Amino acid sequence: MKQRTRYGYERSGSLKLIVDKGACQGHGLCYAAAPGLLEADDEGYVLADEPIDVPAAAARAARTAKDACPEAAITLTGE
Repeated sequence: MKQRTRYGYERSGSLKLIVDKGACQGHGLCYAAAPGLLEADDEGYVLADEPIDVPAAAARAARTAKDACPEAAITLTGE
């Protein structure tokens, strides 16, 4: 049985997105680039207390979100 995220994507099993919440300034560019993968709180900061399993179908969006962050607060592991 394949695992799925809450958005219905199959899990990739290897790619993880990590947000440095101390570096996040709430610009919103990351979750605009990867809607459904990243969410924000009421102040615009990313809600990601743990590494996020990136579904295979969302790998490109995760890379775009990482590249869009002006604070370099996002890293991807498992590439």
